[in-house]
Amino acid sequence: MYLPFISDIQEIKEENSILSFVSLGTEHYPFLSHHAFNKQIIIPAVVFLEIFAENAKRLFPELSIYHIEKAEFNSFLSMRQDESVDVFCSLQVDKSQVIEGQLYHYFENKLANVKRKKIIATMRANLSKHPVKSSNKQDIPFFPFSDTVIDKRDIYPDLVGLGKSFNHLSSVLQMSSDHGAIGKLIRNSIDLNIDINSLILGNLLLRDSSYHLASIWGNHFIGGFNVPFAMYDIYIHDRMEDNEYFSVIKPLGKDGVGQSYSLFIIDLSGRIIEEYQKILYTHNVTVSENTNREAIEQRKQNIIELKHLSHELYKDLDYAGIWSTAFVKQNEREFLVYLNHEEIVIYEKYTRQSSRLEYLGARVLVKLLLIKAIKDKYHRDISFNDISILRDNNGLAILLIRGKTYDNISISLSHKKDYVFVALQFNSKLGVDVEELSEKLIRVSSKYIDDSEMLLLREAFPGHHRHNPSLEAYAMLWSSKESLVKALNGRYPLLEIGRTAKLYSVNDNTLKLKCQLDNTDITVQTKSFPYQNHIFTWLTKP
Repeated sequence: MYLPFISDIQEIKEENSILSFVSLGTEHYPFLSHHAFNKQIIIPAVVFLEIFAENAKRLFPELSIYHIEKAEFNSFLSMRQDESVDVFCSLQVDKSQVIEGQLYHYFENKLANVKRKKIIATMRANLSKHPVKSSNKQDIPFFPFSDTVIDKRDIYPDLVGLGKSFNHLSSVLQMSSDHGAIGKLIRNSIDLNIDINSLILGNLLLRDSSYHLASIWGNHFIGGFNVPFAMYDIYIHDRMEDNEYFSVIKPLGKDGVGQSYSLFIIDLSGRIIEEYQKILYTHNVTVSENTNREAIEQRKQNIIELKHLSHELYKDLDYAGIWSTAFVKQNEREFLVYLNHEEIVIYEKYTRQSSRLEYLGARVLVKLLLIKAIKDKYHRDISFNDISILRDNNGLAILLIRGKTYDNISISLSHKKDYVFVALQFNSKLGVDVEELSEKLIRVSSKYIDDSEMLLLREAFPGHHRHNPSLEAYAMLWSSKESLVKALNGRYPLLEIGRTAKLYSVNDNTLKLKCQLDNTDITVQTKSFPYQNHIFTWLTKP
């Protein structure tokens, strides 16, 4: 059996213990040169996990590690580019097939002229005859609110010292101060100089890149990079192959000297490959003085504003979500599997990519919200494939769950240029709209604003010109009337609502409108929120 991280076995007692060593250096492991900081190679944690797993496999070829109870790293192991270090691994196994061990090296104290043993890591794991495949599947691991997408060219200039062997975090798709972050792992075309099939835990470089996600999150919300130094309750459900994966981290809070996270590595079908119940990271490790703090602060500000918007929405709505079309574009291929045949036919009729992204993002986001809503209200699990979102003759969404309509569930969808905005409500009418702040709203204002409404808007939202309200005011009124059209199930066209629905009260970002339709008096209230050159509007509870 070829095990790439065992150079020699010094002692072995079958079914009891093993002592081996591996000579780590760039001659045999050239990819290590891509993990260098301040001209010093820092051996990454994933190498020590693989060394531990290979020694366990050598001792028990028929068994596999499925649960690593702990992996505590006592110190960093660093070396120059032109040197190598012998790392020893000593493992012992008890009768319950629990394996414990240390990884260590010897360093020379030149002043005392002695060699001293230095512990690198201590680990404890459970062995099993059969790998414990995960039965848990997540259809998609995404948050309902998402805007900023950080792509690779903006990730790795900050993570200085990580060359191409260690930069497989293709993008940070979502990031939240509360919920954590989600990234996509895509393997670079590199020569590992190792047969990946011989690695017990699979592609260690992809695994290492999954740890970078917490570093990026920490750099935004803690103020410095995080570096892992302890891991607890790691469940290995399958090997990491040369595939694409999602990496999902959630902050668990401060823990002693560091920050703790949970981490899940999920394949594109939703199957959990590895899960880490707790990883401890150090605080504020500075690896670069050239970190783009201006870009980081701007992302943080966007995340804070979106969080504020989400809080406002949930004051009035049961479920809501906002995705940027940039985020949808990054996941277009993955999202398409969540559309059924009829939805795919509609998607393919769009010739403009922007329209395809808007349609796709809105449908997938509604389904994501609906899965949560059905579980919350009815304690039932449904999947994306159980849900169809079609259109009626007025172009409004029709919701089917396993072929059945639900009259007590209202959904509303809107999209404009950079964003899709959706909401879901039980037992009440619903209407939402998003509008870009565009001068076009002023040019067509005569179709939806009369003199009395203009006066109200001008007093509440004065513009640069004293005779006109601000552009935001035009967008709020237009968007409010669009929301009313949707709440009325499209029975009345926008131009009719624009003329008949009259604004009669303005209080901050809350508008009140009234109209008479088919001899029925209707009064509604809307709330609007500006975000990233757009206005998001929804009907509120009276």
